[in-house]
Amino acid sequence: MQQLAATNPSSPAGLAALEEYLVPRLAAGTGLPTTEWRGRTVLAATVIAATVGCSVNQVSGFRQRDQLSTLQPGPCPLTVPVTGQINGRPWREHLDFNEVTTLITGMRPQEVQGLRSGCCPDPENGSRHLIRSHHYKNVTDDDGQHVSAGEERNVPWVAVTPVVRAIRVLERMVPEGELLFSSAHHDFARGRRRDGALKNSSMN
Repeated sequence: MQQLAATNPSSPAGLAALEEYLVPRLAAGTGLPTTEWRGRTVLAATVIAATVGCSVNQVSGFRQRDQLSTLQPGPCPLTVPVTGQINGRPWREHLDFNEVTTLITGMRPQEVQGLRSGCCPDPENGSRHLIRSHHYKNVTDDDGQHVSAGEERNVPWVAVTPVVRAIRVLERMVPEGELLFSSAHHDFARGRRRDGALKNSSMN
């Protein structure tokens, strides 16, 4: 998604598609697609650009032109089909970018931040999906000193179906082996290249 948005050119057609997407939502007061950045609610520029086919700069220009400095949190739907069903009906209308982190339970924030693409492979024998990653609490070296890098957890986390789906969505947004919450691929406000994972405030 980051790569798609980054390659979209600034064109009249893209601007028209952007306005067709955002203006009705502004008029109806239904909320614009947003995400959290440094404790502020901002337009999810990369998601919007990738969805409508405009450039990230055009989304930023729209925000400045319409003076959207203060926003109410709105849905941020991903363009990923919902295939799961309950009683013959889709289990939800769409997957939301800002909700995928809440689907993982039983993991500390630092453990979630350390997840990488490929951490939850499909089982070959039809058993449960397992998440293999690092844990950090009470990890010490031979001298009893805390190891900040952590170590791979001996007992993997069991992943329920919604968690697996959330991981698959994130795996489509980052390169193979990359952090699922890589700052370099989730800086929706400015699209800057950064190392490491998103901070806790950006994942809320």
